[in-house]
Amino acid sequence: LPLPDGKSDDSEGDSGHTIQTLLFPDQMDRKLSGLFNQIRISLSEMGVNTLYCAWGFLEWFESDDSDIPLFAPLVLFPLQMKQTLVRHTYRYSVESTGDDTEINLTLRERLRQDFAMELPLFEETDTPESYFAKMAETIEDKTRWRVRRFVTIGKFSFSRLVMYQDLDPSRWPATRPLQEHKVLSDLLGGMEHDGTT
Repeated sequence: LPLPDGKSDDSEGDSGHTIQTLLFPDQMDRKLSGLFNQIRISLSEMGVNTLYCAWGFLEWFESDDSDIPLFAPLVLFPLQMKQTLVRHTYRYSVESTGDDTEINLTLRERLRQDFAMELPLFEETDTPESYFAKMAETIEDKTRWRVRRFVTIGKFSFSRLVMYQDLDPSRWPATRPLQEHKVLSDLLGGMEHDGTT
């Protein structure tokens, strides 16, 4: 869904209170039911909430030679989803979890590793608009990169990034490097079996 730019007068219609989707009601119901179940499983099995409202996307390219644009969310607002039965039909709603707004940690790491570029922090006083402006400044040297004014609700998981960071040798003390940690060594390298039970 494109965000308004705040410059045009959109007084006609009721765009501030309704969202038009590309799905018919029965298709939308299946989509929401599937999303609700995936989020519930993630919470119950891993204790991780993966439902966010993403504000703004970075359109970027892996290299100067690439013609394939990639899109990554910028600002992530954590949500919780509720399912209510009303007259034999499930109704779905989302609301804030109360947790802090986040930036895309995976994108931050990718820009840092591949482009020596730091993704701006989302400060307490920031709004999506002010963050978009900061991001536009950050990428001003990348002529084809753009901040796209899209918003979407969906699943975003950072569990692999956390694992990647935990396994980064530079994060372990020099006196006890990762490869010498007995539990991890046994887990990742296997244990010798002496034949006893």
